[in-house]
Order: sequence, then C-alpha cells, then structure tokens
Amino acid sequence: MARWAYLLHLTHQLLWPRRGAQRIVAGVCVTGIALGLMLQIVVRGVMDGMVREIDAGVHACMPDLLLTSRSGTLPDTLPLPATCTTTPCQAGIAATPHGLSRYITWHNPALIAPLIISGQGELQPGNALISQSLAEKAKLQPGDSLPIQFPGNTRIFIVQGIYRVPGRMLVPDILLHHSLEGGTPALAINLAEGGHINTIIQSLQESTSEVEIHPTHADTAAWFGIIRRAKQTM
Repeated sequence: MARWAYLLHLTHQLLWPRRGAQRIVAGVCVTGIALGLMLQIVVRGVMDGMVREIDAGVHACMPDLLLTSRSGTLPDTLPLPATCTTTPCQAGIAATPHGLSRYITWHNPALIAPLIISGQGELQPGNALISQSLAEKAKLQPGDSLPIQFPGNTRIFIVQGIYRVPGRMLVPDILLHHSLEGGTPALAINLAEGGHINTIIQSLQESTSEVEIHPTHADTAAWFGIIRRAKQTM
C-alpha cells in the first residue's frame, strides 16, 4: 500500500509541480503525448476502415479464388473442401473497341450495390457493369452500347451501371450476367469463414496441372502490404 501511495505522490509531483513555469512545461508535455496518442488511434482506425472497404470492393467483383482451364475444360473433380461455395462462370480477356479488358460472368449483387456510382447494380441479362476506369477511358455512360468480342463471337451489351472499387484495385473491368459462347470456362470459389486459401491452393497445385489458380489476394497483397507497413511504422 505504501508503495502505491509513493508512486501516486511521485506522479502528482511530476505532473503538477509546485512552480508555475514547471507546471507549464509539464502541461505542454502531457498535452503533446495525449495528442500524439489520439492522432495514432484516429489514423490506425482510418487505415483499418480503408482496408475493410477495399477488401469488400474487391470481393464484390471477384471470388476468393478463381480457377481457369489450361486445356479448355475444367476437371470434373477437384480437391476442394465441402465448405467451399463453387460457382461455374467464365473469366478472361475480351476485346472491346477501347482495348483489351478483363471480364467475369460472376459478381456478388449484395456487395456490388454500394460500389455503384452511376446506373443500377442489379445486373440483368444482356447488360454489363463496367469499372470506373473503363468508363473514363472509353467515355461510356449507363445506357451506352459496349461491343465485346470473344473468340468466334461478338456481342453487344448495354452498360447498366458503373462501379468504383476503392483504391482502384486490379479487378475485372466488365461484369456480365451469364456465360457466353466463346468465353473462357472458370470456377468461382468462395471460402467459408475460417477457411484457409493457401491450403486449398497447395492442394490444387499438388493434384492437378490442368488449372490456373488466381487468388484474389494476389492482386491486393502489394497494396495491403503498404498499408500494413505504414501502420507498423506509426
């Protein structure tokens, strides 16, 4: 008890000295430390919010894992946990009058809705959602036509909406409703909570060489690494 009383007395003497000049110095020091801690808390909170927003935006356009075929068809069986959600889709590179663009016939309507900055997010057959970068480059607006050329097949889609992923992450520029003739077959995989994507990737690499594995985190790892290092520095 005496030890705690001494520590409290010492703390009081340091933070509230008897002389007026010493009190001013102590007050400035304590205020500076408090402001520094508050600033660090605010900045870390903003960074955590930025990471969550970017991660949600990327997963609105891409599944956790995307498998494409090297031979043109995906294997009938793959070593995937039963807890995974798998959805057949198409993904790859398609030609447009404005250059080559990545596309995918998979999207998450619930997650894409907050990212829509123009038009509508509930994707309809025959329509397409495009990224803000493609819309700016091609000067496209909702309601405009967008010809997309697949191998041996050219389709004209109506731009239904424009989406923006925070941080302008590397995501597909074109989201389509359903599979199309000439598209590259793929399999969208979403992990259940607690699933380990690296374990699935290793299992796929050991069991088959017929598929190309595209983990979503591979495209975002560099950006998240920068944010993580900035947080550690602070």
